[in-house]
Amino acid sequence: MLKTKKSDIAHEVPFVHLCELFERMSTSKRAKDRKANLHKFVDQYARLTRNYYPVMRLMVPEADLQRVYGIKEKVLALIVLDAYGISKSSDDGKRLLQWREGEGKLPAIVYSLALARSTAKSRWTLQEVNVFLDSLASAKGLKDKKKIFAQVVSKLHAREVKWLCKIILKKLRYGASLPTVLNAFYSKASDLYAFQANLEHIGNVLKDPNFILEDSLELKIGVPFQPMLSSRRKPLDIPKTMDSPYFVETKYDGERVLIHLQKRKTTIFSRYLQNSTSLYAPVICQLRAALDKNTKSCILDAELLVWDEEKECIEPFGSARAIAASGPKDKHFFLKIFDVLHHNGNTLIDHTLDERKKVLYAIIKDIPTRIETVKHIECDTIEKVVSLFRRATSAKEEGIVVKNPRSPYMPNVRDNKAWVKLKPDFVSNIASDLDVLILGGYYGEGEKAGGKLYTYLVGVKNNDGSEYYPVGKVATGLTEQNREMLLEELEEDWVSECPVNVLPGGDVPDMWISPEDSRVLQVRAMQIIPCEKRAAGVTFRCPRIDKIRYDKSSEDIITLERLHDLILKAPEMEESGMKSKVKAKKTERKPLTSPTDVSALEVTSDLFQGKVFYVCGNAWEKEKREKLETCIHRFGGTFHQNVGPQVTIVLADMATTQLQTLIEESKMRRQRQKEDKDYPHQRVLDLKDLLRQRHLKLSGRKAELIERLEEYDTKVQPIHVVKVEWLRQSIERGICIDFTGDYMW
Repeated sequence: MLKTKKSDIAHEVPFVHLCELFERMSTSKRAKDRKANLHKFVDQYARLTRNYYPVMRLMVPEADLQRVYGIKEKVLALIVLDAYGISKSSDDGKRLLQWREGEGKLPAIVYSLALARSTAKSRWTLQEVNVFLDSLASAKGLKDKKKIFAQVVSKLHAREVKWLCKIILKKLRYGASLPTVLNAFYSKASDLYAFQANLEHIGNVLKDPNFILEDSLELKIGVPFQPMLSSRRKPLDIPKTMDSPYFVETKYDGERVLIHLQKRKTTIFSRYLQNSTSLYAPVICQLRAALDKNTKSCILDAELLVWDEEKECIEPFGSARAIAASGPKDKHFFLKIFDVLHHNGNTLIDHTLDERKKVLYAIIKDIPTRIETVKHIECDTIEKVVSLFRRATSAKEEGIVVKNPRSPYMPNVRDNKAWVKLKPDFVSNIASDLDVLILGGYYGEGEKAGGKLYTYLVGVKNNDGSEYYPVGKVATGLTEQNREMLLEELEEDWVSECPVNVLPGGDVPDMWISPEDSRVLQVRAMQIIPCEKRAAGVTFRCPRIDKIRYDKSSEDIITLERLHDLILKAPEMEESGMKSKVKAKKTERKPLTSPTDVSALEVTSDLFQGKVFYVCGNAWEKEKREKLETCIHRFGGTFHQNVGPQVTIVLADMATTQLQTLIEESKMRRQRQKEDKDYPHQRVLDLKDLLRQRHLKLSGRKAELIERLEEYDTKVQPIHVVKVEWLRQSIERGICIDFTGDYMW
C-alpha cells in the first residue's frame, strides 16, 4: 500500500486509502471480514510508524473531543450547496436540502453531486485532511465554514468528499465500534481509553514500543473517563463471587455524572463522556457549599436526580434534562454522591471501597434534598441482603446495589464481581427492565400521531456488539413530552436504508437508524415468544416503554443470548403452544401448591360470585392459605393456584418481590383497558386487515396465531392486588369493598 517510511508518515499516507477501507468495511456483511480488513490496514500503517493519533482521529471521529464542528445535516447541506455553486431552487439543490425525503443519507447525495462536478484525482494525505478539519472546527461562523470547505472540495475525488462529510458529521458507520478500532492498534487500547478518553493521550502512550500498560492507567482531573458499572446477578449467586461482609446501597434511577472539581474550575461529564457542565451548572454552587474547605480538588461519581418540593419525592428517570431546559421553581437538582476517585492530587481508584467511603463522608457535608452522600448498610449474610432487597421493592424503589468493600474502582468494567445490582426481573410472566435499541420507526396515523415516527422497531445485539437483531415493535408508554424530545433528538439520524450491521427480518420500517446514532429504551412485556419472521427468532408480546435510557448506549443493551435465556425461564412458554427455536425441555406448568379441597363445603353466600382469587406472600403458608381459600369458596368465589389471565383479585399480607411484580402486571392490565376498551377485538381486526393488504391468505399458522391471540386477550381481566384485611372487612360488611385506599398494596 505504502512505500516510503517517514518520521511523520501522515504526510505521505493518501486519504483515498483510508476511504477505500471504509468502503470495503461498510459493504461487508460479515463481522469477521470487516475485522480482517481493519487489521490489515492498521498492520500496514504500523509497519511504517507508531504515530497512530493522526489516523485514529479520522477513524473514530466521535471520540475526537478536541474537534467540535457545530455542523449537522441541515448546515452541511447549505455548505455543500455553496461550495459547488448549486442553486437552492434547482433540482439538485432541492434534492440536497430535502435529503430526508429522498435517498435518506446526505453523504450519499453529496457523493452523487460531487461525482458529476469533480474529476480530480486526489493527492490529499491524512495530514492535509487533519489540517483542514482543524481549520473547520476553529471557524467561528457559517460564512467562514463555507469558505474553508469550498477551498478543498475541488481538490478531492467524490468518494473522498463523501467520507469527509461523514467524518464532519461524526457518523462514519462503517461497521466497527470504538473499542474494535482502538484495539486494532493495540489489544488493550480500549482500556487506556477507559481511564483517559483522549485519543492524543493514547497516541502518545503507544508511540513508545516499551511502554508499560499499568503505568498509563490513571485518572486525570479534567479528562473524561468511562465509569465503573454494575453487573446483574441473582441474590443467591452473590456469595459465589463475593465474600461477606457486603455493602448495600439504594439504587437511584437518575443521570450518572462524573464531577471533576478543581480550585477554579468544575467540569461535569456524562456517563458517555459528554461535557454536561452548562446543562447542570446549578449543581456546582451547591456542591462547593457542601465540600470540605481543605479539599482543593477531587473527582466524584454520582447520580443526578430531580427533587419535587411540592410532592416531597424524587421525580422519575429522565426528568433532569427537562428541568435543565425549563427550570420550574418547585423542582430542583438533587445530587447523590456514592464514590470519590481522586482527592487533592491523589488517585484513589486502587484503594478499597471501604477506604474511599471514609474519604467521601469526610469531605462532603450533606445538604438535604440538594447534595447528599449515598449511605451504605453493612450486611454479614446474604439473607440480610435479600431482606433489604425486599424492603426496597415493597417501597417501590429502583432496587439495591451490593458492593464488595474490599474492591478497587475499575473504569468501564461491567461484568465484575464487585458491584452487583438487584432489581425485580423476569418473574410471573413479565419480562421487565429490558434495555433494547431503536433500529427503525413507523409513521403514525390520525390527528395525534400522523406524520410522526410514532412506533419503533427495537432490537438486541450479539455478544460482541457487531450485529443487531430486530425483535419487535413498541409504541405505548411514553408521555407526549418525552416522545417529542426523542423525535427531536433523532431527527437528523433517520435513514431509508437498513444499516449494514442490522439484520433485517419481518416487516420493514418506514425509516431506519444506525445503532451508533440511536437511543436505548427500557421496555417491559407480558411475554417473550418465538417468532420465525424476526431475525432474533423471538418477539415481545404486549410490550410497553418504561423510559428512555439517556444514560445508556448501544453497548449496554441486552444480548440475543440473554433474551433466549429469558425464554427458557418463561413459565408461559409451553402454555402458548408455540415451538421455540431455542432448544428447551418441554415441561408442563404445574401449580405451586395443591388446591384446598372444598368439594364437601357448602356455598353460603354469593358475595364473591364471579371473582377469581390468588393467594400469595406470607398468606401462602399452608394453614393460612387453606383458611383463606375456604372463606373464598363459602362466599361464592373461586381460587387458582397460579396467576393466570382469569385471576381478578390477589390477596397478600406482606410485601414480597412476587407481590411487586403482580402490582406491575395489574398496572399493565389497567393501562391496556384504559387505552382501548376494544383492544383485543381491534387487535385481531388489525391483523386480519394487514394480511388482506399484503394479499396473504388467512390460513394455517397465521389463522391459528390470530385465533390464539383473540382467545388469550379476551381472557385477560383487570387485576386488583389487595391486603388480606380487604377480605375480612368485605365479609363483615356483607359487600365487596371498593378497591381503593388502605386495603390496596
